[in-house]
Amino acid sequence: MDAILKQKKIVKGKLTRLVSKIDDLQNQANSESIIEVYEKDVNLIDTEVNNLNDNLLKELSETKPFTNEEIACENHFKSTYTRDSTGRFAVKFPFRDSSDELGSSRDIAVHRLQQIERRFSKNQSLSDQYHKFMDDYLKLGHMELIPENEIDVPASSSFYLPHHPVPNKNGDKFRVVFDGSAKSSSGISLNDKLMVGPQLQTDLTTLLLRFRMHKIAITADIEKMYRQITLHDSDFQRIVWRNSPFEPIQDFRLTRIPYDTASAPYLAIKCLQQLALNESNNFPLASKAALKDFYVDDLMSGANSLSEALELQNQLTQMVSSAGLVLRKWASNCSELLNSIDSDMRLSNTSLNIDNDDTVKTLGILWHPASDVFYFKITIF
Repeated sequence: MDAILKQKKIVKGKLTRLVSKIDDLQNQANSESIIEVYEKDVNLIDTEVNNLNDNLLKELSETKPFTNEEIACENHFKSTYTRDSTGRFAVKFPFRDSSDELGSSRDIAVHRLQQIERRFSKNQSLSDQYHKFMDDYLKLGHMELIPENEIDVPASSSFYLPHHPVPNKNGDKFRVVFDGSAKSSSGISLNDKLMVGPQLQTDLTTLLLRFRMHKIAITADIEKMYRQITLHDSDFQRIVWRNSPFEPIQDFRLTRIPYDTASAPYLAIKCLQQLALNESNNFPLASKAALKDFYVDDLMSGANSLSEALELQNQLTQMVSSAGLVLRKWASNCSELLNSIDSDMRLSNTSLNIDNDDTVKTLGILWHPASDVFYFKITIF
């Protein structure tokens, strides 16, 4: 009985896998009388902790009322988003109602391209990766060559996004950044013209606390989420590019949401949440998870039984697929669930990095699925 009372304090003091610890103790109990007393105590503890957790999450999840601009952004999305015959979302930029106009921006984009080309001449790996990215972007239809008769438009009706490479932490790989904050000749950038939109998702702290309440934890992420959403205002995301400095510069326009524009996170998250609302009758478990258990494109959810976890994973896969999205890098603390997922769709690493973008340079929070614990990776200087 002392062991049970000691475990009671541990359970009451931690936000962790409560049911798992209860099961472990049940296996240790040898008499029916101990089991009976134990189960009564555990039920009481479970209720107390759940009530505490629910109240805590409710307080953390409280959101501020939307501003007038945020309301306008929401209304703009609702009145302009569409889904094509395949179910894919198509959206429009939420422009601010402002008298400030964009100036010419092509010359700046050309200058930045020439700067990158000089870097290419000194770094063959960078050149190869950058050219492959652009080739893939074009082949996938995520950008298109602008017909000559459509190139000349008023400066205020278009914008050229300068682009440049940003290396990863190791410096061996790069991602391409499309710079929506670059100023046009009028001193106004594309990002200056765009509404950012309201914060739609739960903050990371609340999400992590909720994640720890599931007996079976599930994570995944949406592959290339932004690039799966069509953007109608493609003339406001033009770029210049050429395969060689000896070729003429060509004008392209991006057809999908670029990462680094002010409204991109809002538009992508809003599409996911709208999908959840549209499909709530067909996929009730997935709909609830999409509204509460995503941090941008990262899923952190779970269930309290294997059957529920399997159904949740299946519904999520089908629901996002109906919008042309794919969930990959599945991870879980439950081997039975993972075994039901194709190996090429699972997370290859043993640890899942769930960094908050604001703290990634100083503090990374990681989850180890096999041992089901969070740990910190700190660089000592």
